[in-house]
Amino acid sequence: MTQHVKKTEQVPVVQTTFLPLGDVGGRQDISEARSRGMQEGLACGFQAGSEQVLRAARIQIEEEQAVTESERIRLQTQTRQALAAKQTALPALAVKEARQALHLALHRDDEAYLHLFAQAAAHVGPVEHAVLRANAYGCDIASRHLEWMKKQIDGLQSIEIRQTDGDDGLCVLETEAGSLDASVETQFQKALQVAGWLDQIVAGD
Repeated sequence: MTQHVKKTEQVPVVQTTFLPLGDVGGRQDISEARSRGMQEGLACGFQAGSEQVLRAARIQIEEEQAVTESERIRLQTQTRQALAAKQTALPALAVKEARQALHLALHRDDEAYLHLFAQAAAHVGPVEHAVLRANAYGCDIASRHLEWMKKQIDGLQSIEIRQTDGDDGLCVLETEAGSLDASVETQFQKALQVAGWLDQIVAGD
């Protein structure tokens, strides 16, 4: 009869060193060291995190400042351009308003057109015959005030009214000495020239 002998495996023994039960101070030192280490780690982490946040904040502020400055410059440029455009358009706008005012004044009554004739007649010496060139509107007024017109020129015996293409303010007085243009548009152009706006209006057109 064969006997089986069990082999016993040798388990390595781990040597563990325990602090003596009475060595409480050593354990406190280790605990305090761990606490200090954790606190220092937390402090370093907090400082590093704070610096990172501050850097990110500074970058964002700088970017926002750059955008704000760029926007300020853009708005400033846009405002200057708008003002320049308005200043350029001012003469044209003023001329447009003036033309409308003259048109209304001319058509308010006959006196406005008769005043144009009187302006021309004031520069005419004694003559016996004259020709008035006007459009349909001016001819209609002149035909109703012929006698008054004759009295505006010394020695004038007759005045011929000739309908001519043009605006309602057309008023050209012709005599043997020459012609005088007292038309609204002619006087208006001279006024623009005196104001220094004539070139701007022509360039704007």
